[in-house]
Amino acid sequence: MASIAFLLLAHKAPDRVAAQARMLSARGDHVVIHFDGNAAQADWLRLAEAVAGLPCIHLVRRRRRCGWGQWSPAGSPAPAGPGCRRPPR
Repeated sequence: MASIAFLLLAHKAPDRVAAQARMLSARGDHVVIHFDGNAAQADWLRLAEAVAGLPCIHLVRRRRRCGWGQWSPAGSPAPAGPGCRRPPR
């Protein structure tokens, strides 16, 4: 069966981001979340706590600051690449 990987780029509303990620991963698909480095550390921690222990949801640990209309939103998920590989069977 095919599997999908979703990429969420977010900068606020950690509870809504966590809820969206849980919904997208409910059938075993993977979700990678980059939470803007400009966002409050408290929001980042709330998001991390909300998705802790969910094996299909992955946070990009190296948060980058994103500026609207710049390259940064497109480049911010780049550090997630190595962590998104499927483990060998």
